[in-house]
Amino acid sequence: MTPINNQAIDQARKLIAREYGNLADLPKEVRNTLVNVYYEFCYMSSERKSKFAFPTIFKLAGNLLDGAEQHFKESAHLEASINNMPQIIGGLRSMSPDEEGYDLVVEVFLDIFKYKIDDADKKSFEQLRAERPKYKAGVREIPNLWRLL
Repeated sequence: MTPINNQAIDQARKLIAREYGNLADLPKEVRNTLVNVYYEFCYMSSERKSKFAFPTIFKLAGNLLDGAEQHFKESAHLEASINNMPQIIGGLRSMSPDEEGYDLVVEVFLDIFKYKIDDADKKSFEQLRAERPKYKAGVREIPNLWRLL
């Protein structure tokens, strides 16, 4: 297992505290996904600032061209996530956990940000449930990362 990048987790902690405050009111899976997205965003940002930048994702893809393509796709997804999560979390926080629709918002949040299901916001609940298993294998989250905040 790769060790946690302390600089990235510290930066993520600051961004999350400023944007969301305490995360204790959120379901654990939402909390962990949110923290992982911010951590990965901060980690990727720090890699790009390095004098000898060679983002890790380049290595994961097996060759430079595929790695670059994957890196830019991931970068775009992370940036969009950071820009859109506050509105979704705000909406989730405005609901009671026992309110109708709360579980749907949680599941769609996870489908978009954890499972990265293509066009999840445009699909029915039934479609998402049917597609989710094929995306689960591609999830790259650090379990319980939220506990480091």
